[in-house]
Amino acid sequence: MQKFHENDAAHHRKQRPLLVFTLAPLPSSVKPNHFPFSESEMDMYFFISQYKLRFMQHTTSVPRIAGFISLVIGIVTVAFAFISEATEAKILLGAASIVAALVSIVFARKTTEDLQMSVAGLFFSLVACLIGLWQYYNL
Repeated sequence: MQKFHENDAAHHRKQRPLLVFTLAPLPSSVKPNHFPFSESEMDMYFFISQYKLRFMQHTTSVPRIAGFISLVIGIVTVAFAFISEATEAKILLGAASIVAALVSIVFARKTTEDLQMSVAGLFFSLVACLIGLWQYYNL
């Protein structure tokens, strides 16, 4: 069994304020001055956790919502275009989703990521409309 030294505990309390010291005996694999993390690893862990708290907060904003709406409308329109047999409905729904995607692009132009989602929704809407036009004129 290893002895608990008050001086060692005070020394480690100054360096690592979050470690908890007890009077329980340490396992044989742990040396008296050895802890699972080195001081630089502990500093890096606290730096990363503070970074996540300060900079990794995701807020819901109008551009983000507009990007998702455009993407979802585009995907639903393409799915309808592949499933449905009514060519006029494909063309009309595709045209309506193109208008909705263009409106969402106006709202989502503030950030690049949201604008990319809106443009992807516009692409899906164009594909759906082109599927309807192709079936209308070729079948």
